[in-house]
Amino acid sequence: MNDNYTDQLLKRYNVNKNTITDARQYSDYLLDEYNSEGKLSRTPVFQKALYLYEKFGFDEYIAENFAKFLTCMSVEQTGNDLSCLETAYILSERIYMEYPRNITITETYSECLSNYVSEIIVRDENVKPYIQLCKKEEQLFLNNKDNEHIAENFISILWQMSCFQDEEHCLKYYEFVRYISEKFPENELINDELMYIEENIRKYKELNRKRQQLSDAKQRYKCNRSLFAEYMDAINEVLLSSRDSQERETLKSIATQLFREFGHIPEARGKYVESLSYYARGKDWEILSAHIKKIYNDTPTVYIAESFAQALSDFCNVQTLSKNNSIPFDNLTEAINLLKQLHVSFADNEIIAECLVEGLESLFFKQGRIDAAVTLDEIYRIVAKYPDNDEVFEIYSDACDNYTDIYNSDYKSVLATLQQIRNECSDTLNNDDDDEYSDCDDSDDDETENSIYMKSTHERSHELIAVIDTETTWQDDVMSIGIVIAKAQSLEPIGFRYYLITPECSLGGMYASRLIFGKIKPSLIQSRNVIMEQLIHFLNSYNVDHIYAYNASYDRNHLPELSKFEWYDIMRIAAYKQYNKAIPDNAECFGTGKLKKNYGVQPIMQMLTGDKKYAETHNALLDAMDELKIMRLLGHKTDIYEEARI
Repeated sequence: MNDNYTDQLLKRYNVNKNTITDARQYSDYLLDEYNSEGKLSRTPVFQKALYLYEKFGFDEYIAENFAKFLTCMSVEQTGNDLSCLETAYILSERIYMEYPRNITITETYSECLSNYVSEIIVRDENVKPYIQLCKKEEQLFLNNKDNEHIAENFISILWQMSCFQDEEHCLKYYEFVRYISEKFPENELINDELMYIEENIRKYKELNRKRQQLSDAKQRYKCNRSLFAEYMDAINEVLLSSRDSQERETLKSIATQLFREFGHIPEARGKYVESLSYYARGKDWEILSAHIKKIYNDTPTVYIAESFAQALSDFCNVQTLSKNNSIPFDNLTEAINLLKQLHVSFADNEIIAECLVEGLESLFFKQGRIDAAVTLDEIYRIVAKYPDNDEVFEIYSDACDNYTDIYNSDYKSVLATLQQIRNECSDTLNNDDDDEYSDCDDSDDDETENSIYMKSTHERSHELIAVIDTETTWQDDVMSIGIVIAKAQSLEPIGFRYYLITPECSLGGMYASRLIFGKIKPSLIQSRNVIMEQLIHFLNSYNVDHIYAYNASYDRNHLPELSKFEWYDIMRIAAYKQYNKAIPDNAECFGTGKLKKNYGVQPIMQMLTGDKKYAETHNALLDAMDELKIMRLLGHKTDIYEEARI
């Protein structure tokens, strides 16, 4: 966020950026706004708070308020975005170093550190690289032994560490946690963590017992090779529990040798699939897609199908948790498709049905609004078939809650309008018989071959505007751009382009599934440099100087190549009662007239049209067209948008 933009924000909310008192008031306002927004609308508010902290961080009150932002972000992103957890930890540590005696800031640092460390330990299944981070939390506790909140955070890390080390380390952690539990005997969380560590100690003892059984089975197998099944069972028992990479590699090699010798026996094939599944632990796609799949295709027994389904389910779960965002989304999709095939082949197998639901849950968290609704409906059908399966019902219930929380709507209402949206898109963009559609004459052949353009001759004057929308990857890189050219007076569209940027469009994002929507085809699929050159040429060919967007700072910041154009924010008009007459009288607004919440494209479009079933598509071109429609429905001349210049 640039200084000029935020200074304008400070001025808009009657905050004098040179006074600490007003800056504190603005900090309070941002914290209230952040807590009132839906998850998808909080990022811009957080960016403003970060800027305010950078400018006034020398003031402890503002620093403490920003620490509260970090606590909220860390709690929200646990189990989701590791990069956000890392950011919260780094920023909280920076604030703590400045104000080490402020207990609120200290507690924030402790919680952000604990959430981040716990998450990376779980994802990597390894403690050693993060020992130093663990020691930071330990030091925080030793410096604040009577602080119950910091004690909880420290114990949370100890429990995670106990899951991925050995019995000796686990016993040390147990003694430490027992000491803490004696200090806070009424704390249920601490007592629960103590119980979990006791359970891990039992698991390590059991693993050592299994290792001894494996050693005994190996000796018996040497004397009687017909006992290979017993030997493979012992191998699998240790593979399932062991986290020692060298031990696991050795056991996998032994299992492979046994399979080569006894693979002609169906029982051996099934046990080897188990071995591969336990070894892969959901992380090795080649093992799943090649080796296990081949064995299943050769021997499609129920036993092998269940093992294959469990391996695919584990893979889907790991992809959801993985901190490696570059993992191909296609692999997750293929895993889901394989699970669906198994579910069809073994329609009455409840174990395979459970695995499919677990896989669909992983897919759900990587989808956009509409596709997530479709996935929820698939889960519901399995719930209806197995109403007494508590695990399946719990997944469905949690996913419904997440959907409502993120999108502020019921997924069934989205499904009800999905076909209607597709039909409208087809009518709007793909009516080959309509005389209002034709190719633009000035476009290069390569660019126009697969694109459709609204009519007309180019109006080479300053009476044209552009409306732009972008969609981004998980890494916040632009993957698609939609742009509509319209007449400034009537706001009627006369031309458009839709660009996909490579390789970003293949890296996945919240709305990656909407890149190709219905019959809409991209105008150009190319590298960012090529596309931005073409886009600027397209704007210049219409003599466009003014660009409009909803929450325009987001799109402008992501398209610095267009910084020489004048940018206007549609939201700064649409979200204010004095400009948007569709805002109900009872709507909660700030003194400035701005809505306190629900002022994204979707709720504003619902207000203006009266259509409560309207759902934003999150396709860059269609969203740009909807944003232009919002301008038309607001009914203002473009002059009014001088108030919204950024």
